[in-house]
Order: sequence, then structure tokens, then C-alpha cells
Amino acid sequence: ESTVDGLIPDSPELGKPLDRVTGVGDVVQVDLFIPGCPPRADALFYALSELLAGRTPVILPPEHFVYD
Repeated sequence: ESTVDGLIPDSPELGKPLDRVTGVGDVVQVDLFIPGCPPRADALFYALSELLAGRTPVILPPEHFVYD
């Protein structure tokens, strides 16, 4: 199914659409944001490597990332 002709897919497997969208940080506590849309692969690799090594990654501010 698609949204062709403005129809919203209706299936028991799909949740009902909400009247608004929020960021994940508005719903649960987030320990680390990795900026980017989508985040660059090297940023994800760096963050995960640091976390696995027991360190807190230093993430650059969003203005240093490209959004496509």
C-alpha cells in the first residue's frame, strides 16, 4: 500500500498515525545524539567504538555535519 491519492494505509499490522511527530528525546532520555541526516558512517563508527571502549565519545556540534 502507499499514500497514492492521499490514502493512508490501513492494516492491523500498522499503528495508527499520530496527529503530531516528536523527537525521540521528547519521549525517552537520550544519552548521546549523533548529528546528521543521515549520520555519516565514520561518525557512527567512532561513537560506537568509543562506547565499546568504555569512553564517552566527543561528538562535534551539528553545524559541522552535512545534512542531505
